[in-house]
Amino acid sequence: MHNRFNSLNLECRQYNAVATEHIHEYHQFVLPCHGSMEICIDRCSSVIDRNLGVFIPSGAKHEFFCSDNGNFVVLDISNHQSIGFCHESDVFCHLNDRKFFRINEKIGHLVSYAASKSTNGDRSLISNAWATLIISELADRVACQPSMKARSLRKALVYISLNFSNKITVALVAREAGVSERSLHALFTDHLDTTPHAYIIAKRIEYAMLLLRTTQKSIQDIAFLSGHADQSALSRSMQKCHGVTPALYRQLTRQGG
Repeated sequence: MHNRFNSLNLECRQYNAVATEHIHEYHQFVLPCHGSMEICIDRCSSVIDRNLGVFIPSGAKHEFFCSDNGNFVVLDISNHQSIGFCHESDVFCHLNDRKFFRINEKIGHLVSYAASKSTNGDRSLISNAWATLIISELADRVACQPSMKARSLRKALVYISLNFSNKITVALVAREAGVSERSLHALFTDHLDTTPHAYIIAKRIEYAMLLLRTTQKSIQDIAFLSGHADQSALSRSMQKCHGVTPALYRQLTRQGG
C-alpha cells in the first residue's frame, strides 16, 4: 500500500489472500476488473465484482477476503488535497454513507482500459489521467442520485438568485452546483421545464420589471442592475418574452395603478 502520493494514485493490483482489519489515511476506490472480493467496512459487508465497486473512506476500518486471483483497479485519493472536481466533498459525503455503488457500462470500460494501460508508458501520467477520468465519471454518476439531484438543483437556484445581476454563465452555475453542464440542463428541464440559460434571463427580466414598477431609476440603470449589458439588451429580452418594451411596461403599470 502506498502511503505517500500527491493527490491521486492509480494501480492495477492482484489480491488472493485475507487482509486483517486495517485503516489508511486516504480515501480509496476499489474497482474490480476480474474476479470478486468480499470486503467489510465498519461492519458493513458485501461482495464486489464487475458490477459493484466500493469506496473506503479515510480512517475507516476494513478487511477483505479474495479467494481467486482477482485483478482490481485501486484509486488512492489524498484527503488533504482537492483533486479538482466540483463539490467533491459532497460526493465523498454521499459515498461515505453508501460505501458500495453500482458500476455502469461506461465506468466498466474506463476501468478495463485503465488496467490494460497501467503497465505501459509513463506510469505517473497514466495514473493521473485515468484516475481523474474515472473519478470524474463516478462523481457525475453520484450526482445523478435523487438526493444529490435535489441538492444540486437547490444550489443552482440559490446561486442564480444571488448572482443573476452579475455576468454569470451556465458553466459557472454548473460548477457552483457541482454537476456538469449537461446534468444541470437535465435538472432544469426535468424539474422546472426550462433551461438554465432561460431561467437566468427570466430572473433578470423579473427583477427589471420590479424596478420599473416600483422605482424612478432610469431604464439604463435598471438594465445594468438587472444583469443586462445595456438598455437595448433589456428591451430585446422584454419584447421577446413579454411583447413590451421597458418604457411601455412602466407607462402601462403606472396607468393601471
